[in-house]
This record gives sequence, C-alpha cells and structure tokens, in this order.
Amino acid sequence: MSAVEVASLLSAGVPAGRALRDAPSPLVEKLQFALAAGAPLVPLLKQLDRIEQNNRLAAFELEQALAVPKATRRLLIWLPAGSLVFAQALGLSSLESLGNPLALTCALLAALLLFLGARISSRQISQLAQRLDVEPLQQFMIALSAGMGLAQIRGEFPGLLASPQIQHLMSIGLETGARLLPLAQAEIDQAIAVSLAGQIQAAKRLSVRILIPLGTTSLPAFMLLTVPPILVGSLR
Repeated sequence: MSAVEVASLLSAGVPAGRALRDAPSPLVEKLQFALAAGAPLVPLLKQLDRIEQNNRLAAFELEQALAVPKATRRLLIWLPAGSLVFAQALGLSSLESLGNPLALTCALLAALLLFLGARISSRQISQLAQRLDVEPLQQFMIALSAGMGLAQIRGEFPGLLASPQIQHLMSIGLETGARLLPLAQAEIDQAIAVSLAGQIQAAKRLSVRILIPLGTTSLPAFMLLTVPPILVGSLR
C-alpha cells in the first residue's frame, strides 16, 4: 500500500490503525516518527508519496542505464559455455574428451575464471545500484511539518541536526530568512536528481569498465573450453 492510498483512507475517516495495517514497514516507521513529532499525517503522506515517486522514477532510469552492462555481462559469461555446446554440435569435440586429464584441468580452470569474472562484475553492478539515503532530511521535514522549531528539534531529536545536509539548510535559512520546510523538500528532490545523474554517468562508464574483469576471464575461459577438447578429439 502506497503513501497516497493511506492518505486517502485517513481522509475518508478510516482509523489510523486500520489504514496502516497493510502499509509497508518503512512507511509505518516514518508515520510513527510523525506521530511522535505531532505532524499532520495526510499532508505528510502526500509529500512522502511524491518523494517515493521520484525514487521510483530514479530507480527505473538507473535500471535502463544498467541494461547494457548487464547484457554484456550475461553475454560474456555464457559465451564460453555456448562455444562448447556449438563445438559439440559440429562434432569438433565430444564430452568424452573431458575424461582426458589435460582437458578436464582446462575445463575446471575455465569454470574458476568464469566464477571470478561473474563475482567481480556482479560486485561492480551492485556497488553502482545503491539507494540514496534521505532519511535524515525526511525526518527533518516531518519535524518542521509538525511546527517544531530548531530549538525544539534539538531538544527532542538531538542527533538529527548533526547531519551535514541539515546544517547546510539551516545556514541558508539563517542567511536568507527562507522557511526551512520548502528548503528541506527541495533539498530531497535535488539530492535524488543529483544522485541519479551521478549513477547514470557511472553506469555509462561501467559499460567499459565491466569489460576488464569479463575480458580477462571470459576470453581465456573460451580458449580453455574449446581448444583442448578439440585437440584431444582430433588426436583420437
């Protein structure tokens, strides 16, 4: 259940316990924080839904940017095994050749290389696809929505104002006199956009960088899985 659906239930007069029964745990935790701070739930839920929509859009665009590295990874990992099947179909080698100690050793070494290449490339992709943490900014926004001042926030949530992002917003507010709540909302949107732009650029670079571990493992594995069985089969 999304934040906007919970907001609709609350607006219709459904009790909070019933409205939150099917809500995901991250949303429930935010609302528990909002209840502790005394923030109005319906406007806050609409703000959280807009933030979540931006997060979903960012995740979709990042997934599109990662499509090429992931496809390259699948192709290069399965290429050696496909070449072995292709050689079997053409009669250039047979599975009986794996009984030869040399061919069996080469096959095991190729499997080890493919495993290493898959692990390293998977780690490269997982390090890129990391979710942005805007939890401190969201809690700060919730506290401001409850009408809490900075002194009250510092007293009830002392660790919250230690965030560098929040300190930056506070300095802007003190210098310009701008309200902190719109600044916090804009900062969350900007943080998501900046993070997405950086991840998309990194995904484009990854399209080349991922070839380093895959090229140094898949190509030798390709040779180890095709050349020794063919040589053993031809000698027989």
